Amino acid sequence: MRLPRRADRREHWAARINALRGMFREFGMPIALGARTVLTKMPRILEDADNGLPAHVCQALALVYDEVLALERRVKDIDRQLARVAKADP
Repeated sequence: MRLPRRADRREHWAARINALRGMFREFGMPIALGARTVLTKMPRILEDADNGLPAHVCQALALVYDEVLALERRVKDIDRQLARVAKADP
């Protein structure tokens, strides 16, 4: 059985989070390092109608945020698959 490379998904996940931080920085809204910081602040910023971001930027940020969440779920799925394989074939 061939499993997807977890490291590839994780690298893509980190790159997307850094892209989000960069987009915010471009609009004068720096966000501290750390994936949890970005993922915690994103919904609040996007829900704030007075966040100062143009609507098209909010839409782009929301798309990247959704992609990050999907990648996070995929990494967790791969972790579960790897755990099952390791348990079945010690």
